[in-house]
Formats: sequence, C-alpha cells, structure tokens
Amino acid sequence: MKPQGIEQEFLYTLRRLGRAHMGNLFQGVTRSEFSVLMSLERYGERHEGEGVKASVLAELVEASPQALSRTLKSLEGKGYIVRRMDQRDRRNASICLTAEARGVMEAGKKRMNDLFSQVVEAMGEEEIRELMARMDRLTEVIRQIDQQAQAQQDAAPDNSTEQKEGDGRC
Repeated sequence: MKPQGIEQEFLYTLRRLGRAHMGNLFQGVTRSEFSVLMSLERYGERHEGEGVKASVLAELVEASPQALSRTLKSLEGKGYIVRRMDQRDRRNASICLTAEARGVMEAGKKRMNDLFSQVVEAMGEEEIRELMARMDRLTEVIRQIDQQAQAQQDAAPDNSTEQKEGDGRC
C-alpha cells in the first residue's frame, strides 16, 4: 500500500514505528504487560512500596478497566503480580509486583538500553536529540489540538438524543 498525501504518509510512518519488532525486549510478557509492570514499579517507588488500586493503575497506563483487567489476570497467572486486600477497606485490593516480575523487568530494561544504545550509535546523538525535540513538539501540537477539540465538544449542545435518519446502512 502506497500512502497518498502528507497526512497518510505521516500515519503510515507512525504505524510502522509502532509495529517495529521489539518482541525480544520483553521475554515472557507483552508490551502492554511490560508497561503495566513499569507503572507498578514507578508507583511503588513514589509511594514507598505501596500497592496500587486497579482504577488508579488504569489511569496511569491509559487503559480501559476491561483491558487492564485482562492484562492483570495474565500477569497474575504468570506470577508477576499479587493482589492484596486493603486492610483499611476490604472491598479494595492493592496490586503489587512480585520478585519474579522485578527480575523480568530488569532484564527487559537492560535489553531496551542496549537496543537504544545501538540506535544512538547508528544515528548519532545529534540526530537523536533533533528527533526527540521534534517528537516533543509533535506531542505538544497534538495535545493542543485535542484540548481545543474537547473544549469545542464541551461547549456544543448535546444532540445525542436526536435520532439520526438514514438508509439503514452502517
């Protein structure tokens, strides 16, 4: 498939980057599982080893509760997390990393550092810094556009109850 126009070329490039094969970095876990493990580790570091509620973790990893639930179930099955009842409120459970998860994460982080060291060596530090600056700019522009769209959506009247007429096709 050959992209047409700058918009399509841009999206095509983003998809290619997202699909870059890095499966050997996270042996035994998916990228999303590794992301959850990293978020659990960072949360624990900031909160003196305290576990995190699933609702808070879902916000941290920007995942739906349903998607996070599947990921947590998988991680629990692999022995990488445990759920502990909150002693103050037994309706809540805190999610904590196991020692086995910490070993998997350390190995994954080392492989990531090795890969990115090779990328910097191949591209050069100056080119990498320029790329990071442009990616930061891109991120800021996307955030601004998204905030503007959200503000317009919030200001628009709610027409969700109106029935849409059509020919019955999706």
